[in-house]
Amino acid sequence: MAAKRERAYSMLINLIEDYNIKLLSTKVYWDSSKERDEYKQFWNKYQELTKLKETDFMEYIKQKEILFIKDDIKKLSRGKTDYSKILKYYKRKLVDYGIMRQIKNSYISKGKYIKIKEVA
Repeated sequence: MAAKRERAYSMLINLIEDYNIKLLSTKVYWDSSKERDEYKQFWNKYQELTKLKETDFMEYIKQKEILFIKDDIKKLSRGKTDYSKILKYYKRKLVDYGIMRQIKNSYISKGKYIKIKEVA
């Protein structure tokens, strides 16, 4: 199961790279200038990463995945469709890479609770 998930994840990263680098970089007409500016920021970050490719390839792959995951999380969060499983997997990957921290839910409620019976 884990091998299938990792294979699907690597294919997803390749698709995201193809979409962002090959398709969006050649896009001429943008619906809004905000989208174009966001992509320009993404492109500048990606260009900085390509410099790292020649010196440390493994670090380049890691940083590229982190960049793509963060960008995809932003895009998926805006949508109306429920992508909670994909977001959960992405966040787990970011925790594994050390970019995000997993915060333990340590809240303890103190108080006196009374059970109320409903009258039907």
